[in-house]
Amino acid sequence: MGDVPSLALIWEQTAPNPTSRAEIESCNPRTPFGTVQLDRLPDVEQILLLADEFKIDELEALNLIQRGYEQVGEVSAAAGAGQLVEARSSAIQTLFAVLEALSTGTPPPSWVPAADIDYVRERLDRGQPCQDLAALLLQRLASPAIPAPADGSRLVSLVNSAGQAAERSLAAAQEDLLLCQCLSLTLTLLSSQAEPPAKHLPQLLQLLRGSIDAKERAHAFVPLLLCTLYVLVPCVDDPEGMGAQLRSLRFDKQLDEAVAALPDPTCSSVKIAWAILAAGEKEAKSPGSLRSVSQAAVSHGALAFLRHGVLLSAVVTDGPALLAAGAARLAHGLVCALLGTPEGQGVLTGLTQASLANSQAEFEVGEAGSALVLAQNPGLEPAPARPDDLASLLDLLGATVRAAPELFLDEGLRQEEFTDLMGPYFARTQVLARVPSVFVAYHGVLAALAASPDGARSIFVQLGAEHNNGAVGWRQVFGGLVQVIQRYAPAPQQQGSGGAAPQKQPEEELPPWDSAGLCAQVHLFSAVMSHAPAAETALWLVQLTEELGLGPVWEVLIQCMCSPVPQELKAALNAALAALARLPEVAPAILSSLLPAVVPSARPVGAPPALPHYDIGYQLNEVEARAERYEETLSFTRLANVLWRSLGPVSAQGMDAVSDFIVATVLSSVFQRSYRLEAQKWELAEAGLEHASLVLGRDSPAPVSSGGGGQAQAILRDLAGERGVYRTLWSVLEGGVRTLVDARSAAHGRARERATLAALRFLSAALDARDRDAAGAAADTLLRHGRARLPALLGLAAYPLDARLAAAAVEATGALAALRPALACALLATRARGAGGASVAAEARDAWAAALRAGVGDCTADGGGGDGGDGGDGGAAAPGVAASPSGAASPPSHPLDQAVLDVLLDNVGVPFPGLTALLCGLVDEAGMPAARGAPRAGATALDAVLDLVADAGLAEARPGTYEKALALLHALVGGRGAGRGAALEAALGAAPALAAAARHLTAATAGGGRCAPPAGLAQRAWLLLLLAEALHAADAAVGLHREALKLLLRTLLGDAGSVARGLLESLGSETTAPASALSDAPPKLQHLVQALGLADALSAAPCHAVLEGLAAEVAGDTGVVVVDLFALKSDLLHRFDEAVAAGAGSVEDTRAAFQLILRHAQQHNAWAEEASARAFLAGAWRDAIVVALTHRLDLAAASTEEASPLLSRLLDTSLAAVAQLAGQGAVPAAAALAQAAAAAAAALLECVRGRGADVGGAMPAPLVLQASLEALLRALGAAHAAPRVRTPLWAALSSLLALVTPPEELAVPGPVLQIVMDGDDVAAADVLAEADAVFGAPCESMLRTLRSSRTMLACLVGDAASPDTVQASTALSLLATAVRVDAAGTVADVVHAQGLPQRMLQDLAHLPHAAILEPTNARGVVAEAALNLLLALALSGVDREARAANAERLLEAQLLPSLARCEALATHPETLADSLHARLHGLLAPALRLALAVATSLPQSPAARGALLVFLRARAAVLTRVALDAARDGGRRGVGARELEQAALVVGLAGWVPGLLAEDPALQGAVYRLLYRFLCTDEASDSLAVARLRALRESGDGADEAAALADRILALRCALVQYLHAAAGPGAQPVVRLPVRPGPDGPAGGPTLVLIKDALLQAVTGDIPDALTSAAPADRDGAMSLAEVGSTLGTLGRLHRLTFLVEHLLGVLLFQLRGRAAGNDPGLEQLGRTLEPLLLQLEQMAGDSLAPARRLQDLRLLVRRVKEAAAPPV
Repeated sequence: MGDVPSLALIWEQTAPNPTSRAEIESCNPRTPFGTVQLDRLPDVEQILLLADEFKIDELEALNLIQRGYEQVGEVSAAAGAGQLVEARSSAIQTLFAVLEALSTGTPPPSWVPAADIDYVRERLDRGQPCQDLAALLLQRLASPAIPAPADGSRLVSLVNSAGQAAERSLAAAQEDLLLCQCLSLTLTLLSSQAEPPAKHLPQLLQLLRGSIDAKERAHAFVPLLLCTLYVLVPCVDDPEGMGAQLRSLRFDKQLDEAVAALPDPTCSSVKIAWAILAAGEKEAKSPGSLRSVSQAAVSHGALAFLRHGVLLSAVVTDGPALLAAGAARLAHGLVCALLGTPEGQGVLTGLTQASLANSQAEFEVGEAGSALVLAQNPGLEPAPARPDDLASLLDLLGATVRAAPELFLDEGLRQEEFTDLMGPYFARTQVLARVPSVFVAYHGVLAALAASPDGARSIFVQLGAEHNNGAVGWRQVFGGLVQVIQRYAPAPQQQGSGGAAPQKQPEEELPPWDSAGLCAQVHLFSAVMSHAPAAETALWLVQLTEELGLGPVWEVLIQCMCSPVPQELKAALNAALAALARLPEVAPAILSSLLPAVVPSARPVGAPPALPHYDIGYQLNEVEARAERYEETLSFTRLANVLWRSLGPVSAQGMDAVSDFIVATVLSSVFQRSYRLEAQKWELAEAGLEHASLVLGRDSPAPVSSGGGGQAQAILRDLAGERGVYRTLWSVLEGGVRTLVDARSAAHGRARERATLAALRFLSAALDARDRDAAGAAADTLLRHGRARLPALLGLAAYPLDARLAAAAVEATGALAALRPALACALLATRARGAGGASVAAEARDAWAAALRAGVGDCTADGGGGDGGDGGDGGAAAPGVAASPSGAASPPSHPLDQAVLDVLLDNVGVPFPGLTALLCGLVDEAGMPAARGAPRAGATALDAVLDLVADAGLAEARPGTYEKALALLHALVGGRGAGRGAALEAALGAAPALAAAARHLTAATAGGGRCAPPAGLAQRAWLLLLLAEALHAADAAVGLHREALKLLLRTLLGDAGSVARGLLESLGSETTAPASALSDAPPKLQHLVQALGLADALSAAPCHAVLEGLAAEVAGDTGVVVVDLFALKSDLLHRFDEAVAAGAGSVEDTRAAFQLILRHAQQHNAWAEEASARAFLAGAWRDAIVVALTHRLDLAAASTEEASPLLSRLLDTSLAAVAQLAGQGAVPAAAALAQAAAAAAAALLECVRGRGADVGGAMPAPLVLQASLEALLRALGAAHAAPRVRTPLWAALSSLLALVTPPEELAVPGPVLQIVMDGDDVAAADVLAEADAVFGAPCESMLRTLRSSRTMLACLVGDAASPDTVQASTALSLLATAVRVDAAGTVADVVHAQGLPQRMLQDLAHLPHAAILEPTNARGVVAEAALNLLLALALSGVDREARAANAERLLEAQLLPSLARCEALATHPETLADSLHARLHGLLAPALRLALAVATSLPQSPAARGALLVFLRARAAVLTRVALDAARDGGRRGVGARELEQAALVVGLAGWVPGLLAEDPALQGAVYRLLYRFLCTDEASDSLAVARLRALRESGDGADEAAALADRILALRCALVQYLHAAAGPGAQPVVRLPVRPGPDGPAGGPTLVLIKDALLQAVTGDIPDALTSAAPADRDGAMSLAEVGSTLGTLGRLHRLTFLVEHLLGVLLFQLRGRAAGNDPGLEQLGRTLEPLLLQLEQMAGDSLAPARRLQDLRLLVRRVKEAAAPPV
């Protein structure tokens, strides 16, 4: 077996070592981590102090002190001791968790390592040679690892990781207690084996004796006593099978003497057990015989001590429930074993005789009354100092029943002696009627047995009026009460006398023994009625009324309570009334009978009172105040609380006076009275605060009544004014956790704890009051004047002994923070310091971190491991049980961990610094954001949350808690406020835990584990959102961040897509159809449902969204709602009564129909919750994928695998899930996954286009692409009725189409392609051939598939005309891509056949100017996509004729007139902000390009030319502005690619209609300005664009920008030259003769021959040489990359355009020179001389690879003719 450090630490401890000590004293000790430099003071001193005090190795002490310094920032032995204690405590708690799981047969907690479980099991197996577990524990108890400090010790305290000081002696006692608890469970497990653990008995007795003799080990006495009994008692029931070991020990004289030397009564139980085992083996008169031992034990009060000193001790009651039940089992087994022996029967006889002997004294003194009070308050009983009697035995049995009620239902245990005692024995002896204390104790046992539904049912039947004729029965109970009523009944009223008859006053008060007996009987009645189901209780009341011949039972109780009986009896009667008042049908009758007696104003005027007046105020202030005992007031307040709960404030009319009395008289003065019993003060405070909470309306579903509202206002005013209730509240809460823990062992400790719980709930009720102004005033008072009390409030969250109290403190703090977010500022401003000098903020952080960890570790906080409901009161009480002494079940609290997380979530978004930022350590002590990675002493809530998330097993064990923890982490990491950096740093530091959680969650199926599917889906969603935020916000340049990013991306996308596959499989799993309940019903029921209109009731029921709070904000509207079942039930009950009354059918059929519709609603809700969770998860997956693929694709590829296969697999998996979800109708989830698929397709396109080293290097295989396309088409088919799903699928299809289209680098004109194929650059030609092979086949395959999917194409066209702008723009963009790719024109035919161009043109014609100004630019995006589609349609076709036909179609659809009417195109850019210029360009550029495409496709069409002229005339102002904008030589904005592109388009259009310029002087002037800006040398140009290009080339920076700008300038020059060719070339009509030089008008006079010469000069001397230099083949090894090929083709393309430009310039020049005589014009002669060298240089260039061979010949010929024309005449 490997090393198990977590548990081995319990027994393994190093010893002092001289070598290690010498190393430390040298100040340079060598450790496994290197040499450490120490200072003599304090380092060496503190290390040696720790080693000497704890007897450990000095180097180990050094390690502990180093760890303590890292945690709390101080070098001290106390901090090192704290680390040692915490490590050992954690190990022992782990051991206890394993043992508890093995004892109960449940799985161990998920946080326990499997190695620890194996370690424990191995040491419980006695067949193993290693030392067993019990021996190890005993050895550690005998030699404590945490010794108590000796007198004069310098290390009496330690400092924990939170920086808090703790007493060393308490730590030692706590470890002993934990070890004893582990030993108890170990011995229990071993006792079930064939050989009982008897060999450990000698060592146990030695330890037990040591705990008696040594004061410092006294705390271990009770646990060691129980451990000893765990060895002995199991053998008592089976003495024959006790084993050879114990049989041999029975005759061990030394052991026998050791047992006999144990003192009485503390160890009498051990002596009795030992004597029972030895019975029959020794002489009866031996000093160690059973008779002598048992007689001596009862004479010393052993039974009373076993009850009070063991079963009711704080060690047992505050310990684990399993051990408390075990202690009760031991006591029960010991008593039954004793009574099963003849000696035990003799002891029973002696106890009975002792009780009979004491009976006379009881009658005289009346001590049974006080005994009864103490029986109801067992913690108040002093240690007994008298011999036992029969009442002591019964009290012990009652305590065992209350501790473990299930013992007496266990048929496998010994029950005969107990049954005989409670039945035949008392029937034989008649002792019940003769001894009051026995009578009281007997009824106490019965009341304890009735503390469960089965027990209550059994006791009620046994005490039935017709089945019981003895001293115990219901007839005796109510007969005694009737006698008391008659005793104090008013005298008959004399005739004619007015007023109420005076109450008869007996000569003597009710005797104490009668009062005690009546109290016991009434308490038994209360127990039965409290624990029985409500329906059975109502039936029992009717049965009692009929069998006893009395009126209503509660009338008897009220009449007796109003009589002048003793206080304790009044209290018991009030408790019985409270047990009945929990029934809604009985509570109004009790109130109507009780109010006239208590409230004089409630009596009818003139009517004699039915009951004597009951002045509760007099009873409190006179009777009880004098006696300093307040049982009556306490019980009355509890009764009022139960009535208020049962009736609600609206129905509780007339209780105003009662509430005023409780609040003003009782609650406000609780701490101003004297008390004989300290517990009663806290019980009064608890009941009064509970009533005040009810008045405030917190626990009532109905709104506060007018009276209740006034009382609520009064309470809130009291709090705001710091009056009585305020003082009581903070008197209860003051002291905080330490005070409560210290008081827990006192007699009033539990009562004070319950009062604190009630105070916290009252504070929450006050802060949550409906009157927010009044609640705010109370909160302001607390923050202003009670600031010093805030630390106590926040610290109570860490109360370790009651999770309900801690949760209530958390909820109260949350209510205060919700009302006043400045709570964090108030805490930071509090100057008080806590223990150890820690700040208030630090203590609050530690407390809440501890609370969260404690809540997670408490397996009973939410009902045994789940957290699907309220926490309740720990699950200890059955339905109907009064979990608190208030007479009704306490209001349930949320589980502690969920309460903490709820408050933290609620305060995430408050202004900084908020409560969440403070408790999570995101704010420092000065209130400023905490620095990233800054060290901090102590724990924070964020640390606890990260630890919680790291325990992936909690996802199933505590699904709600785990989900909220992930939501909180997401909110902190994704927050946009201060403190986000620290949260992100912490989350990235926990990246391994997050990765493990992701793998764990995705490995489970949707319904796997114990968590419901919606909870599991929501957990995955929050985790993905958290990962998305971390991936987005992390800085990859930081080393820690980069490694965390790699790990998260590897988890999300790596491992062959296992995480993605698991998530998408859980999303796509089948869901239950919501209509199954109705569809599966018999036809008869379906017809009845329709006849009764129940379907209408279901449709009219209120509904609400499933996701609420933070989840709704993140997930958005999922479109799923659930039915409000509470409202539906109320409506159905009303309809059911009407249907039954109308006789619509048989009652059974009608009930079945109503149940059917309710079951259908429940099924719908279950489906809706799961569907909503699926949508939430799908949206989270989309966000995570989008972030990973858009922001971290480079890291993802580096961290997982090749990007292309990863993305292809992700795309296919997502599309399969989309098809499945869309087929199920889960539209929100399918839409989100479709968006993820679109992101994957876009990333795949980017990967192929931008990351391939060569052409197609990252391209998926054709089969993979075809599979993706088919999966996409299947998803589209499933989403035929879901536009939300189709839209992202269109985007994915667009990416796939772009993927199989050759990249832009390879898209070159045909002449350029011919140059490459005919040239010498073989590498470039090979690349083009490879590209054709790579892209040709997939493209053709995809096109075949698309062409065959006519239905899909028609759907796509329909979506393109959708009013949804996103859907329309996406579909239009896809259609444009498909039309461009589909050379056959199939897609274009479908588009035209559907009439889409007409609809688009109609929309464009009505597009207003305001569309560009819209914030979202939604209509502008659609218009731009429409223009791009129209352009693609205009340019589609395999040849010139096809393109002309498509252009003709658009022309017939009124393309150009529609563009002429578009107002948005006429928007002036000067009216727009800079950010809107791109929007205008996005519309104007495609519109101009479209018009130019139509003109180009129809060059000879008069209709096209006429329509074009109309368009240009209509938009002449726009064309003029575009030309002027590009020709600017200054201004605020520069001239960039957008302006140049638009200008080139304008000039190109003007070239098709040259006469347009003559009609519009402004446009003509603008074009002329462009001519003079760009048709000149770069040095002479004053264009902003040319100047920018020169600057880029001179600086050598921005090569890409320079190349793009040069291309745009060249395109504009080509357009200008083409215009000149059309306006002044051979084909110009009329013929234009250009002047040689500019005239007086300068550029406004038009172009000149000198301008043409300058343009030719720039091309020949500048642009062409640069292009030829770039086109020169470089020396390279291997194939060309895609970028290199693109660069080569781009250079060739520029040479092609330059050739075009030169040809046109030469053509214009030749035409202008012909027919001119140089001698007639000196300028012309000078021009010829200038052109001569230029033409010569051009002729030389024509011999290079400037163009194809045919074109070179034409160029040479053209150059020669120009030379001839320019040559001077001979």
